Amino acid sequence: MSQKNIDKFNKLKLKYLKKISDLGINKVKLDKDFIESKLNNDDVNGLKNFIWRKLNSLVKINDKNFSKLQLIYFEMEQFIKSEQKSKDSTYVRTLYFESLIKSSEELSKGVLLEVLIIVQNSPHICDACKKDKGKTYNFNYALNNHILPHKDCTCKSGCICNMGVSGKRDSNGRLIYID
Repeated sequence: MSQKNIDKFNKLKLKYLKKISDLGINKVKLDKDFIESKLNNDDVNGLKNFIWRKLNSLVKINDKNFSKLQLIYFEMEQFIKSEQKSKDSTYVRTLYFESLIKSSEELSKGVLLEVLIIVQNSPHICDACKKDKGKTYNFNYALNNHILPHKDCTCKSGCICNMGVSGKRDSNGRLIYID
């Protein structure tokens, strides 16, 4: 057992078990499951697998709560980027955007919606991202097609575009309601 691995293990455990608890798994149950996993206090990869399983269990528990799924998928993407750097997080980012759109649909209450692509200003943005900067999509199109992350993105760190969902407005700036 190296002290470096023990320190990393404890840091990961403290950081992610708190996040998992905050996302909805009862802390007492989480602690019990952790003890039952019988992980050595230097088994960093075993801990990462435990964390990933718990994040996936949160997805199952909240499979119809799209607002909660946004938070879970965001944490999953952050986990992949910081702890599993060799893995691609594009699929989780796609799920995040899908839950964002579905959550917005639930909240719309009869307002016609549209989706706006938001691109960061950076000299390192690829052509695929530049092309969609400020572009708006019909909400139903966005709901039925994965518009982000861009499949043809060549940005060094992957597609960093984001989207916003808002009520569609007429030429006078008034919200358009669905009849």
